[in-house]
Amino acid sequence: MRSELIFSQALVVAVLVVGIARTAGAQAVPTPSQSLEQEIDSEVAAAGNGKASLTEVNKELSNPISTIWALSFQQNAFCKPERNVVNLLFQPVLPVSLTDNWNLITRPVIPVLYSTPYVNKSGNLHRVTGFGDTVLVELLSPSPRLTGPWLLGAGPTFIFPTASNSQLGQNKWQIGPTGLLGYLGEKWIAGVFPQQWWSVGGPGSNTTSQMNLQYFFAYFPAEGWSVGTSPNMLVNWYARKNSNKVTFQSV
Repeated sequence: MRSELIFSQALVVAVLVVGIARTAGAQAVPTPSQSLEQEIDSEVAAAGNGKASLTEVNKELSNPISTIWALSFQQNAFCKPERNVVNLLFQPVLPVSLTDNWNLITRPVIPVLYSTPYVNKSGNLHRVTGFGDTVLVELLSPSPRLTGPWLLGAGPTFIFPTASNSQLGQNKWQIGPTGLLGYLGEKWIAGVFPQQWWSVGGPGSNTTSQMNLQYFFAYFPAEGWSVGTSPNMLVNWYARKNSNKVTFQSV
């Protein structure tokens, strides 16, 4: 069992055009002639004032099954002797309103890994940079009309062997279930987001079975500020050594 320290920086852009709020049919799609300024003003007016609007947007950005589109970039630095690794994750949230009561949430994760260390066949340490495997999550989620403050979602999750170098991925097509359970209060949000994958093919020689269990919590003080954490527990069920089976990542 291991615990790794990860320094993370995240940039999130909330897309407020074309009613990104496809909020389960709660709002009409603006006409092409409507300006971005008018759309933002209407969002603010609907919330009552500017501060309330910022708080509501902050809640949506902290919500894994949010009904607004968001483009998120997260940079992680893994700090270990001779094994420092930096990666950049592009992880947008792309919800689509299927009906007034159901949303489909698409969450791809595209990693770029910088100077990742590996040991070659000669026993020498080398480093490589490139794209990693792509993760795709599809969540079917009921709207708050059905669940109130509870956050619920379920669906399949995939890992595609898109790594640009064999050292940056697992070379396996993987699929499994995922789900989400959380609660959104007036001043906080909390929940758990597990994903499990099994390999179903690919050129890699090893069969894979792994789980990512993510917890999330955020507190929303006044005027649109938020403080939160989102740690991960990574479980490799087929790890050869018990010390490598579970890895905690604190973010």
